[in-house]
Amino acid sequence: MGSRLRLALAASVIACFYVVAHADQGVVVEPATALVRELLDEAALAEGPPPPRKERWSRPADWPARPPKPPRAPRLPPQPVRPPKPPRNPPRPPKPPRGPPREPMSPPPPPPPPPPPPLEEDPPPPPLRPPPPRVPLPPRPSSSVLYRTPAAGGGDQLLAGGNCPDAQAMLDQTNEYRSWHQVGPLQWNEALAASSTAYAQVLAQDCVMRHAAVRDFGENLMQVIRYPASDNTCSVAVRAWYGEVAMYNWRAPAPYRDNWAKGIGHFTQLVWRGTSSMGCGVAVAPYDINVPGARGLTGACKIVVCRYKAPGNVADDNAFLRNVLPSTNTADTTSN
Repeated sequence: MGSRLRLALAASVIACFYVVAHADQGVVVEPATALVRELLDEAALAEGPPPPRKERWSRPADWPARPPKPPRAPRLPPQPVRPPKPPRNPPRPPKPPRGPPREPMSPPPPPPPPPPPPLEEDPPPPPLRPPPPRVPLPPRPSSSVLYRTPAAGGGDQLLAGGNCPDAQAMLDQTNEYRSWHQVGPLQWNEALAASSTAYAQVLAQDCVMRHAAVRDFGENLMQVIRYPASDNTCSVAVRAWYGEVAMYNWRAPAPYRDNWAKGIGHFTQLVWRGTSSMGCGVAVAPYDINVPGARGLTGACKIVVCRYKAPGNVADDNAFLRNVLPSTNTADTTSN
């Protein structure tokens, strides 16, 4: 059929061209369909008869019969719909009110109007209280008076220039410590004692620890804040300053550089070999002590000042090797 269709189409195209070519010559042309039919007949004769159709396959009669199909399983009846599960924690019923409902509170009454200002003029404020007069500083003596004392001993005596009631015991204790380090005793200097007393009174006003800015002497300071008010003795300062010997490293190759950061300057000034004289003073002033959870307490602030000539604590390792000598007291040398 494919070739016949191709031939028919080709014949149709040729007939159309033939009709168009002879249309103006008055030639009677057969319809194109007759020409197409002839062409198709010629093509059919050329191709021969059509192939026989394939017979449809059928089941032979001598074959065994097919087994019957098993019956379908009966349909199950529809299952009843399960009711929804109740919630595990059913909502609790609201609690009944404990008491009758409260009535709304009425707004607070408005504040009373301020009293009218007095017609008369207010009295003038009281005058400011003048500041308390400062305690005059004791005059500085014109000359230095030296008092020779034994290397060790004791006694509660007030030496000239200062106001420490136990100045003699303080000097004796200092010389005893110096004797342990194989250095000579100190002498009491009246000018140093007077300047130490004046400076202690200045520091006690604010209860601060501050060395003098410009000085040509060595200086040791001690502060005691106490309740109830402490006494005005000074020898306790000498014992506290010498206690720094426990932190001094006698085996250090650089004694100044290795020891100065430990805070041993009071001890080294006390036993400095090049120092020959000293003078001390004390000042006690009221001081308010704030205790958490309690009312304020009024105690006292005590400042003890001692000054030395020639000054010690020269910032040099060789100077420390020459002036800070080991102690003959085994308790001091075995600590470091």
